[in-house]
Amino acid sequence: MGIEKTNQNSKDNMSLLLTRLLQYLEENEIKYCILRNYEQLPGNLPFDIDFLIEQGKLKNLDKILMRFFRSEKCHLYLASTHANVCRHYYLYYENDDGERSFLALEFNTILLLYLPGKIRTNELCYLPTKTVMESRRKLGSIYVPSKEIEVIHLFFESLFKGKEKYWPRLFDKFEETKNSIMPLLISCFGEDAAGRVFDLLSSGSSESCCQASDELLKAFCSVTRASLGQRLLHDLYAFKERVLGYIKPEGMLVVFLGPDGVGKTYIADRLARILERRFPKIIRTHLGNRPVILPCLTGKRASEVNTNNSESIIAARRSSWRFYQSLRVLYYALDYIVDYFIRLRLWKSKGYLILSERYSYKYFAGPQIHIPKAAKFTRYLACILVPAPDIAIFLDASPQVILRRKKELTEEAIIAQRQAYRGVRKFVREFYVVDNSGQPESVADEIISIILKVASHRSAKKRKLEESLKIDRG
Repeated sequence: MGIEKTNQNSKDNMSLLLTRLLQYLEENEIKYCILRNYEQLPGNLPFDIDFLIEQGKLKNLDKILMRFFRSEKCHLYLASTHANVCRHYYLYYENDDGERSFLALEFNTILLLYLPGKIRTNELCYLPTKTVMESRRKLGSIYVPSKEIEVIHLFFESLFKGKEKYWPRLFDKFEETKNSIMPLLISCFGEDAAGRVFDLLSSGSSESCCQASDELLKAFCSVTRASLGQRLLHDLYAFKERVLGYIKPEGMLVVFLGPDGVGKTYIADRLARILERRFPKIIRTHLGNRPVILPCLTGKRASEVNTNNSESIIAARRSSWRFYQSLRVLYYALDYIVDYFIRLRLWKSKGYLILSERYSYKYFAGPQIHIPKAAKFTRYLACILVPAPDIAIFLDASPQVILRRKKELTEEAIIAQRQAYRGVRKFVREFYVVDNSGQPESVADEIISIILKVASHRSAKKRKLEESLKIDRG
């Protein structure tokens, strides 16, 4: 049940939802065109759907979609913007039986090819939005591009963006448009290269097309140029969105806590596999060891120190100094703070979901085995100073269950770790206790439910929508 299995009723609900969404867009004067994979819509939904809408409509799109999502009782859990040309929405629908269906909507106002440059990435438009929208056709109840437009779009996607899965469809569509495709080829590549492109598509060989990619790209760049004003406007919007994304990131840091042997790594790995493509990217990392952004206090890592020399003897003596160990705690806290703002925060600003074990709480809130004799006040201060994760999942199990999984532990050590990590509750706003003594499938589904509900609540709060959520924090 849940994210891994969705029944037919749940899929039908999403299909009806998409049908109503398309009608709602037209009613609100948002003309759209579904760019590809539209043959089986709205009955058989892919996970993501790419739209093209008119330029200038992106500004009002957010308010229109928020009203629709609220009226349909579906949950928007993440939204991201790329400059002033693209907007992504990730949403899910959950029925009364707990079955969830997911859908990602990407709205573009212009079709761009991104080319790396010496200073900045260059954006070149290969199909004007006005041309696409004027030639769109209705297929059943949805609007799709004309066959000629689709050929050009698939050609750029396959050749210049490396999406090889579109080659067979491209050649099939080209056979249907041989007599009418030439004007569009000339507008994209110029008269000299258009015939070359036509011959390559007629050959039906993707290998031949790839061999001529540099030649065709040069021809395209000679015909299509972005004005200085367009590039400046794009860069300003991109900079604005990056700053806003850094200040109020859409992504989340989820940390798994619990005693050794409770199953933190297994559950985190399982969630990373299940949630793939449900977020822009899943970052599976281990933050239990300090980031080492700042240099080691001794100038060497512990593994590099020779235990027989005088330097190691001095270091061993220092470990008994309460003042030295307290300074060490604050130094580690500074290391985690720097790492958060230069690495983790950037990932979150892009909408990434970060999954990790322990985090800084291994040193500051766990049993005092990693930094012994440190003052309790400094450990408490470090927990306050280091930015808290967006969600902390405390995986719990009885000592008997954990001992069966990890026999080298003692029951006293397990109890001490459980008590220590439960104390993290006062430092993290979204702290949840999940029993990990049952089946992994049900445990993963419970955690996914927590992540989605917290994410949708954050998204609703960010957009000033009221959404009542009742989550059992254990």
